[in-house]
Amino acid sequence: MATPVVESLFITLKRGMAGVRHQHVRIVKAIGLTYRQQTVERTNTPAMRGAVAKIPHLLTLETNLQRAARLAAQAEARKLRPPVIVKHA
Repeated sequence: MATPVVESLFITLKRGMAGVRHQHVRIVKAIGLTYRQQTVERTNTPAMRGAVAKIPHLLTLETNLQRAARLAAQAEARKLRPPVIVKHA
């Protein structure tokens, strides 16, 4: 069975830019992030992976496959469950 291809990366900025080196701020802006908890979708290229590798303490990285699995699990958790019926004696 062939391994699935990772086509896109979902990058989330987890920390603010206060007190961060100027070079790191430039990398975050080049990725396209401007505020905390913002998520952007970028293509999976060596250049993008290199930019993310320079500042892993500021970012969270998900592949398209990981994101789909996480969103499916969240949807399953939010599904309505049958009500609990309690019979009193």
